[in-house]
Amino acid sequence: STGRRIGSPSEDAPAAQRAMSLQRLLEQKAQARANLDTSQSYLSATDTAVQGVSNSLNQIRSTVLGVTDTVSSAEQRDAAVAEVSRALQQLVDVGNQTIRGRYLFAGARTTQRPFEVNGNTVSYLGNETNLQSYSDVDLLFDTNLPGSQIFGGYSAEVRGTIDLNPITTRETLLADLYGGQGITKGSIAVSDGNTTQVIDLSKA
Repeated sequence: STGRRIGSPSEDAPAAQRAMSLQRLLEQKAQARANLDTSQSYLSATDTAVQGVSNSLNQIRSTVLGVTDTVSSAEQRDAAVAEVSRALQQLVDVGNQTIRGRYLFAGARTTQRPFEVNGNTVSYLGNETNLQSYSDVDLLFDTNLPGSQIFGGYSAEVRGTIDLNPITTRETLLADLYGGQGITKGSIAVSDGNTTQVIDLSKA
């Protein structure tokens, strides 16, 4: 009369186990679908923002090329400088866009404003970590692009204020080596150019 083959798991334990497994799988699939819908909205917003960046860069290029000749007056060049400054501020605003309270281009620091103007420079305060979401029960995929990738948030040559060629002393920390990134515990080779010594740092 209920339309159900069993009323309680004890009536047919193997069938009940299969039913519960299928129910869990259906719930996981439903969550994955919700993840996909959410990720799609973030990626669509990212795509729109990147299109805005492309338009701004084209505008800057056009402005600069318009005053590179020898006949442009100082006033025209000053106006071009002001226009480029406004366009750069627009790029910063695009880099700081949010959706559902989350910054699009801050990497995993979604509550941290990623770009900040400091005088004549722009600092990137996000990180380079991609956020991931399940698109299926066991399939993770990236749902964002950090600003460091989209806008070149870090210099290709120097990524901080740490001396990349430090002179080691007794006070030099292992964390200061390798451009401030530190080293992986294990064995390292130290050389003065003539003699090489291998040092085990696995217990350091």
